Order: sequence, then C-alpha cells, then structure tokens
Amino acid sequence: MLILSHQAIGGFLTHCGWNSTFEALGAGVSKITWPLFGEQFLNEKVIVDVLKVGYRVGVDVYVEWGQEERFEVVVKREEIERGVRKLMDKSEEHEEMRIRAKEIGEMGRRAMESGGSSHLNLSHFIQDIGICRSCTCLFFMILPRRHCHSCLLNVNYVLINGNA
Repeated sequence: MLILSHQAIGGFLTHCGWNSTFEALGAGVSKITWPLFGEQFLNEKVIVDVLKVGYRVGVDVYVEWGQEERFEVVVKREEIERGVRKLMDKSEEHEEMRIRAKEIGEMGRRAMESGGSSHLNLSHFIQDIGICRSCTCLFFMILPRRHCHSCLLNVNYVLINGNA
C-alpha cells in the first residue's frame, strides 16, 4: 500500500486478483487490467465497466486455468504500451478517471477509520461472535468464557476468583 499510495505512482498494471484490486482501489490509482483466470475477469469488469477507473488490455473472455495457449491468451507489447499511454494521458477523460479513483480511495480510507462503515461492521461482527476485545485471535471457540489464548490469564483470574 505504501508504494501504491506514493505520489509518484501514476497507475497500476494489475492481474485483477482480489487483493491487488482492493489495494489499488484503496490507494486511489487508475489501473491497467490484465486478468488471467478465475474471478479476475469479474474484478476487471468492476474496475473498467462499473467504477470506470481502469483500462482493459489482455483477454476479454474467461479462460480456464491451463487453457491459455489454446485460446491464444497472449498480450502483445503493443497492447501494454497502448494501455500505459492511455493511463498516463492528460486527456479530460483520464483526468475524470483519476478523480474517480482518488474519490474511491478516499471513501475506502474513511470506511476503515474509527466510526467508518467497515470499522463499525467489523466491530459488530466481532461482538456478534463473542471474540475477546483485547485480541484478534479466533481460539476463543475452544476456551471457556470466549477468551483466546492471549487472554488466558484473564480467564484464570475469572475462574479462580469467580468474577464474571
């Protein structure tokens, strides 16, 4: 995230995997999409057609793993060059894309801040499953009082003193 968020980064060539998609969206940078297989094609559609923060290079259809050569899934250097030139272009169209990308990144940052929607949803989820608030471990399921191993001293204190 530090590299993607650096002011010198003008764009990101991504295979549209789940993590790189969210990292690039969070960093607020425009993208060149190059999906290879699986959900990457769906992620590309969201980036290019829904959010409109990227340019498509590469294949346009889903290809099963191992079938790339059969369908000639080869991206030529001219296509990559075209994508990079579009991404670095100073046109009004691309400036609007950059603004959208930055707005989406800012929305993501606000959602993760204390009181933001993602922060609140994760906090409610943690409360709902009963995880100990002083840690992030999921060992609570096998220990009494729903505390994890890092809170075992608290569990022992409660069991010895009888305080809930």
